[in-house]
Formats: sequence, structure tokens, C-alpha cells
Amino acid sequence: NASKAEPDSIALRMLRAQTLRPLGKWQQSVDDLKKILSISPVNDFAQRTLADVYRQHEMFAAGAKCYRLFLQTNPHPSKIVVGNRGLAICLEELKQFRQAAACRLAVLEANPSWLKLLAEQNSKSKTTIGRELALDIYAYASALRAAGQVKECFVPLNISLKHFPRQKAALEERALAYEALKQYKECKQDLDLLIMEQPDYPRFYIERARIYKALGDSAKAAQDQSRAGALELK
Repeated sequence: NASKAEPDSIALRMLRAQTLRPLGKWQQSVDDLKKILSISPVNDFAQRTLADVYRQHEMFAAGAKCYRLFLQTNPHPSKIVVGNRGLAICLEELKQFRQAAACRLAVLEANPSWLKLLAEQNSKSKTTIGRELALDIYAYASALRAAGQVKECFVPLNISLKHFPRQKAALEERALAYEALKQYKECKQDLDLLIMEQPDYPRFYIERARIYKALGDSAKAAQDQSRAGALELK
């Protein structure tokens, strides 16, 4: 009967949708997922899978809509993290950076360690954090800077760098934030660290050349531009 057919239909369609995705038949996978959601609108696995498919195929507006539906029907902390991470990526691609920053913050607030880290930021105490949390903190800072909230991004960046002082992405993000605030000496210090860590990466020299120019040192700016050019030719 119909009451028994629907669950079987959902299970079979879900299996087919998952099988088709890695085969490159993503549109057929989307069709199955949409059919599942027409039968069971609050099927969280189908909601998330459809959102992931849209995001992976750069259909960011559709992906954002699906992630929002997933979050509305799934208040569990683990799903808040997954949903907001995916939604933030879509919003960043859509250049909706303030909303993306709010999603990145929601991911952090779902982690009990975040409040401890905030409390410890001006002390020598250090709660142990993993790379995943460090990356979430960096992503929040990056979204803040992109949203024009430059001063606010230093708190998460400094927390991340307190635990992983050689994290290149966070160092570069902080350097760019210093540059935006015209704090060129602090910016140069971070770029110096980046070049020490990765001396064969031309972009860091290009960025430091720009800072030398802002500081009025045209000779060192030219040296860094020359070095970047030589590295790009390798």
C-alpha cells in the first residue's frame, strides 16, 4: 500500500542519488533528492545532500536556500556546525560577507572551547585546540575582514595565532588587516614571518613590496618586486 511504498521509494531514491553523484550524473541526483523532499520535506539528509550538490557545482544561491532549510529543521549542535559551514561558503561566493561572518560565528559558538578561548585571550592560559577549530576561527576572521569589519577580525586571528603561530593563512590575513588600517610596520612584521616560513612564494614578496612602498622605502620595494618576478619564472 501507499504508506509502505513511500519509505521504500525514499530509501531507493536516496541510494540512487548517492550512487549517481560520484559518477558525474549530478543532475539526476538532484532530481531524486528533490523528489525525496517533495515526499518528506524535513528529510535532513536529503536537504543537506542537495545543498552540498548545489555548492559543489557552484549553484550558490540554490545551495544557500537548501542549507537554510536544513538549519531551520535541525537545531542539533552538530548540524548547526555542518549547515552553517556550508551556508557560509555559499554566502562568501555570493559576496554576502556580513551574513557569512554570522554563519562562521555560529559555528564557533556551537563549540564550548570558543568561550574558553575568548576568556583566555589576554592571559597565558591555553586551552588545547585542534586544527579544525583553528581553521574555523581563521574562516570567521576572514569573513569579518571581507565584510569590512577589519578591527573585529584581530580577536579571532590573534587567538588562532596564539595556538598556531606559524599558520600562514592567519598570518597573511592579519597582515592584510594591518594594511587596511594603515598599520604598515605591524603588517611588514607579519610578512617577514611569512617569508621566513615560505621564502619561495612570490605573493608574499609582492605584498611586502607594496608595504615598503607605503613606508617610503622604494629601494626595498623594488628588491621584493624583483625577487617575486624571479620566483614566478621558476
